[in-house]
Amino acid sequence: MSGPLDPAFLEFLLARLTEEVVAANHRRETVSPDRAPSAEQGLQLLDSLITDLRGGRTPDRTSLNLLLYAYGRHPDFHADWLRIS
Repeated sequence: MSGPLDPAFLEFLLARLTEEVVAANHRRETVSPDRAPSAEQGLQLLDSLITDLRGGRTPDRTSLNLLLYAYGRHPDFHADWLRIS
């Protein structure tokens, strides 16, 4: 990523994390408790990435690609958030 972190990007990721936690809890309670470990791993990865961003650490290209894959079609996502220098 080039330049300072856009606060809107972090807000976007926090909102997605919140949505993912709610969805994972719902799945755990209603659909399939057996799926919880893989969902929790994904949540831990997103939480770790957010923690790194808050700490000023730049994600690696693989992490950026995963974010683009996961959220690139979300209506609030801005592709310029993932430009790297």
